[in-house]
Formats: sequence, structure tokens, C-alpha cells
Amino acid sequence: MRETILKLDANEGRPLVGAMAVAALLTDETLRRYPDARPLEQAIARRMGVDAARVLATAGADDAIDRAVRALAGPGGTVVSALEAERDAGRRALAVVCSPDNPGGTLTGAAEIEAIAAVGFPVLLDVTYAAFAGEGAASGLAYALPPVPGIVTTASLSKAYGLAGLRVGWACGPEDLIARLREFGPPYSLSSVAVAAGIAALEADEAALAAFIAEVRRERTAIEVELASLGARTWAGSANFATAFVKDAAALATALADDGILVRTWPGYADRENLVRITCPGDAEEFRALVDALRGAKEYL
Repeated sequence: MRETILKLDANEGRPLVGAMAVAALLTDETLRRYPDARPLEQAIARRMGVDAARVLATAGADDAIDRAVRALAGPGGTVVSALEAERDAGRRALAVVCSPDNPGGTLTGAAEIEAIAAVGFPVLLDVTYAAFAGEGAASGLAYALPPVPGIVTTASLSKAYGLAGLRVGWACGPEDLIARLREFGPPYSLSSVAVAAGIAALEADEAALAAFIAEVRRERTAIEVELASLGARTWAGSANFATAFVKDAAALATALADDGILVRTWPGYADRENLVRITCPGDAEEFRALVDALRGAKEYL
């Protein structure tokens, strides 16, 4: 039994900036005033190469998604997935696409996104995991902006930037849509600490970000290969986790927990029976501990 818990069930990353570095950015004046998220929005906009009026800083991607649903769908509106977007689904008001998706980790191609947007209603494209999808993704946030009108892109700094605990996210899209999202949420959804940490993370050493993403991508492939060699049914993903169907997900999760490792399962969900999702640790020592634990629990794979 491990003395420490290796938490691989929530797809969290590792912070690029430490707590002391964030604390050093705060002043008494900052603490006594209501938060101002505009500097963070400007920092995100610079990284994406767009005007700041097209960016809304939010309390994680969840806040951005919630605003989009309420602003663009509203009461009685129909929210559809990518698979349903071109079907007759009543008063279709908003299509939601996640690329890479969760828990599958699969990508939706640009042509598919353009086809969905061409139907004529707003598209919410969540790209929270996109930094892990391919080479060059660490060079900025511009990869997340498809050149298609009518799309609101959402993401967070929880994964590649490791700020899940501070809930730092954003939405980016046409100015008119972003203005509507801004009206459908509280005026101060991000704390001053979150704003400062977000800016610091975006300005952190790019090489450190690239190294972490490269390590996660290496681990993801290795975990997928290991799972397959032990009998699980898996596939090539594009996020910061590996997913597979196993013989007994509940027993596997219990066995791994006995080794101090937490993974994600979906008890009670018929379409996800015996599905397991494992976050890539992004750390060589923790990765070796995970592989050893998987091999020790191979009877459930």
C-alpha cells in the first residue's frame, strides 16, 4: 500500500507556477478590491492573436459552458451533440462539440466542425484537452481557434497549465456572442488570485510547458500499449489520459486503490460499463508506479 495517494481520476495537470510565486503577485490593494479579469483576458487574447473583446475569462470551462447554454439555448432550446447536430432535433439552439472528447480522448476533425457550423446555429467547441493533441500545441493557444464563424471556443488552464484548483477558464468567439455570454454570469466569477495565477501561467517558461506536454503524450501512448498488452481494449487518444474497456472496472479500480492509485470508472452507466480512464501522471516515477500497479492487477484487465 502506497503511503501517498496517486490521484489519476480527474485529469489534473501540474502547475507551471508555484503557490509562492502567485502569492508574490498579490498586494493589499489587490486583496481589498473587487477582481478585474481584464488583464487575464488581454493575456489570453495576446496568446491567441485576437482582440480582447473576443475573450471572456471564466471560472473554468464549466462556467463558460454554463453561460453559453443559458445565453445561446435558453429555456426550451435544444442542445445537441456533434452526432445529433445535422439531425432533426426540434428547436436546435446550440451544438456542443468536445475535441478531444472526454472520456474517449478522440478528436473531431476540422471538416466535421465546419459542417456542424454550416447548419446555421451556434456551436460550442470545448478544447480543454487540445494542448495534448499534437506537436506544436504548446506554442500558444491559437490552435484552439478554428477559422469558422459562429463558434464559441471554451477551455481552461486546468490541464496543461495545472490550475484546476483555481478554476481559470475562458471563452473565445465573435464579439457579439462573447458579449452575450458576459451578461449571463456574475460580474466577478474569477478571484484576484485566479487572475494573477492565470497571467503568471501564460507568461511562464514555454519550455517547461512543452516538456510537460511531451511527457504526458509519451506516457499516454505507453499506457495504451501496456493496457493492450495486458488484455484491455484501448485506442489511441489525444488528451492527457488513456481510456480502455477492461474485464472488471470496479475490481481494477479497487486493486489500484489498494496500491494508492485512483482512476475513473462509471458504475451504474450502461454505456460505460467496465470503462476505465487513467490520467497520465506527467512524472516518470509516478508513471512507473502506475505501470507496476497495472501489471499487478492484470487479472481484471
